[in-house]
Amino acid sequence: MRAAWALFLMASACAGSDDPDQPYACRPPECVAPAQAYGAEIVIPDGTAVPSTEFGHVDLNETTGAFALNVPAAVLVRGVVLSGGAPVPATVVATRPSRISGRPDVFYQSIVDETDGTYHILVPPNIEGESYTVRVSPNEPTRYPPISSTVSVKEEQPLDFDIPSGEALVHLRGTITDALQTAVGDARVSVRDALLQTDLSTTGRTDENGHFEISLPLDVKTYGGASLALSVTSGDVGKTNTGLLSMVLTVAPAELKAKLVEDALGLQLPAVPSKTHLSYRVVGMGSNGIDQNIAGASVRLRTNLVDPTRLGNFTVRHEVQTTTNSEGKIEVDLYSDQMGARTYEVAISPTGDSEFQASSTTITVGVASGVGAPIRLQQRKIITGRVLDASGMPLKNVVIQPAIVQSTAATAASTSLATSPSLSNATTDSDGRFALRVDAGNYEFAVIPPASAHLPRRWLPGIQVVGDVDLGSLVAPMPVTFDALVVRADGMPISATVRLFGIPAANSGCESGNTNCVLPPRLQAEAMTGSDGHATLLLATE
Repeated sequence: MRAAWALFLMASACAGSDDPDQPYACRPPECVAPAQAYGAEIVIPDGTAVPSTEFGHVDLNETTGAFALNVPAAVLVRGVVLSGGAPVPATVVATRPSRISGRPDVFYQSIVDETDGTYHILVPPNIEGESYTVRVSPNEPTRYPPISSTVSVKEEQPLDFDIPSGEALVHLRGTITDALQTAVGDARVSVRDALLQTDLSTTGRTDENGHFEISLPLDVKTYGGASLALSVTSGDVGKTNTGLLSMVLTVAPAELKAKLVEDALGLQLPAVPSKTHLSYRVVGMGSNGIDQNIAGASVRLRTNLVDPTRLGNFTVRHEVQTTTNSEGKIEVDLYSDQMGARTYEVAISPTGDSEFQASSTTITVGVASGVGAPIRLQQRKIITGRVLDASGMPLKNVVIQPAIVQSTAATAASTSLATSPSLSNATTDSDGRFALRVDAGNYEFAVIPPASAHLPRRWLPGIQVVGDVDLGSLVAPMPVTFDALVVRADGMPISATVRLFGIPAANSGCESGNTNCVLPPRLQAEAMTGSDGHATLLLATE
């Protein structure tokens, strides 16, 4: 299909530049930027006394074309990490939600001094309704459990951590065996928060007899959540002859507490048959009508088992990840079931420069080894177009960057085995033309001129790609300049990178914390401040 996109310049409305090599540009109020919400990120070089920070809302003055970003004074979160009075080597991470709607959480971290247990983290002070979660992850997780605290930081904040030890810990001991009562050795064991999927206990390893021991803080009721998860993992997802066997026993805190009193927990894994060795070939029909082997594609296979036990629900998952060889083949060991067949979810993600698109499918695994049916992928769709300047001349070295339109929750994770397509950019040639391949889906496309062109970037709105798309001639938009001033709380200028994001209008209608609704923001402009704290940002005219 063909979609003609014309982004017109309105040079007649504005004053031009004195530099004949630069395009016409104008300032407010003669020209205005698109009417939308903006957020800003200030990236400050490491080693300074001011941490990088964000502004969830930025007012662009449409009269003067100027705006100021006052970076608050950094706040020091400091303390010691001890256990029984002795320093504990660890990493301390302070995390908070991003202030720019649709962006991932922001974190700041510090390494604990091994000699005295001290740490310090410079963070921006919290704004109203915001807090940091500070988590300590010991370097020896088999000896010390992780610990965390939530704190609102408005001024220098002392925050000491006393990691439980000795009588402040309770111990969970047990044995893990398979269905034939054979010990399962070298399995990782921990108790986790079932909702947050973070460890609450030390981590243990089963020995050759299947025995393990882990330690937890004394008060099980403080583990934050209606249910806990005893997590057991064995193997390696990247080893095709074993894969990763993940077992999760979901329990209520009271149920686990009873087992702590009994001081023993026996886990018997559900019965699974012997593995089946299988070979698959990943292929796609090329433009010449002939099947092509797809090399270098990431392939992930997963199946789930759920069996009731006397203590909650026991889920078992087998997962294998591998890459197709030069012949497009993978060889894996998989499980069937007692009835002779088991369904595996399969996600295939070719490289970004492949002409074939990512795909999710299923395969059925029987008891017999051998060669499975080829897994076929569809061709990626071709996006073409041409970028021109105001006079109709082609623009060279313009980057065309695709971005999938989906919620931040869908981007971050999925409960199913979802594919993650690798997206490649395209660059215009001397005639201003470009072509790139993408999977079918809903996209926005960034048109990013080279810095030497002195032109703003522009995002083409959501385009549903179901076949090849010709975007036609894209006329570079005229820049409207805004002057940003970045200063510290005392008024002194800051040398930093200023990134201005456009926030989707739909995000304003999303409930707080609903990541299934929120869409990611798009970078609209970026510039470095000078020694005076000033930066000139180029935005596209409305």
